[in-house]
Amino acid sequence: MTLAYLVDTDWAVHWLHSNQRIRQRMEELRGQGLAPSPLSLAELWEGVHCSRDPLQSERGLRDFLRHVSFVPIEEETCKLFGMERGRLRAEGKRVADFDLMIGMTARQHDLTLLTNNRRHFEHIEGLRIEGGFWFWNHDVRRWGHYYHWDVQQQYWPVHACNHAELAHPYLDYRFRTLPMAEKHAREVHHRGGAFYIASVDLSRKAHFR
Repeated sequence: MTLAYLVDTDWAVHWLHSNQRIRQRMEELRGQGLAPSPLSLAELWEGVHCSRDPLQSERGLRDFLRHVSFVPIEEETCKLFGMERGRLRAEGKRVADFDLMIGMTARQHDLTLLTNNRRHFEHIEGLRIEGGFWFWNHDVRRWGHYYHWDVQQQYWPVHACNHAELAHPYLDYRFRTLPMAEKHAREVHHRGGAFYIASVDLSRKAHFR
């Protein structure tokens, strides 16, 4: 089967937690070919093992796997990994090994990576990404740009200009979404505290399910 998209771990997790926008988008792309990296699959099995109900979690994962194909890590993938890791090291940049291997798997097979974690992959050359902040804006999500954009970035200059008061709208937004971040930490990661993600649904309701 022809493949066009590599599914990153976070999209798979959102699918497993019934995020309707992720499920809808993956269903739209299913006919073009979807596959997770073996490393993402390993992380998903770790999630099954560490969940509060491993049997139910395994049933959910096996259901997810019925909707996708499989792409292997090959010798060529490892070669690309070594070359790109060496380039990044020479430039003083770092990408986590799992993320880099996922990126090289996508690049080797000319696949678009479906991920909301653009920041994890932004230093990898020649990688196409769909997802992140603009995923929820259906007018621009396919523009193909790999730079990381989020709400916070727009406010960085105000601190450098010694006008921190201009960041109040962003801080107000974060405080208003704190209950959802606490819910996300509790229901998705089974942890206390709050979990904010860089890529958020502008409608807010659908993303923090």
